[in-house]
Amino acid sequence: MQIAAITIPVRDQAAAAAFYCDVLGFRRAASGTIHGDRQYVLLQPPGGITGVSLMAESAQMPAGSAQGTILQTLDVDNECAKLARKGLDLSAITDADWGRFATFTDIDGNGWLIAEARR
Repeated sequence: MQIAAITIPVRDQAAAAAFYCDVLGFRRAASGTIHGDRQYVLLQPPGGITGVSLMAESAQMPAGSAQGTILQTLDVDNECAKLARKGLDLSAITDADWGRFATFTDIDGNGWLIAEARR
């Protein structure tokens, strides 16, 4: 088994999809409905397998409640510089025992890390 997608709760799916595609470089993979009336937008990160399902916020998952999702890269410095040029507000790169990372939030406050593992 593998993880097919993670759910990210957002206020406005179209605005969130534009952020993920235009700034982060994700591509739209699918969209549709589940449970009759709940809309989803499935995005794929560049080179990634696991998708990101943008779902309208709910009482159980308010927008901004997804925290700590990690995007892995081979070169955190290059990736952060590229994203900063696109206007993304990132933290400073932090060194940890396991590697290096920077953090950012999407337009709804969902928290992400861009991480480079030690080789």
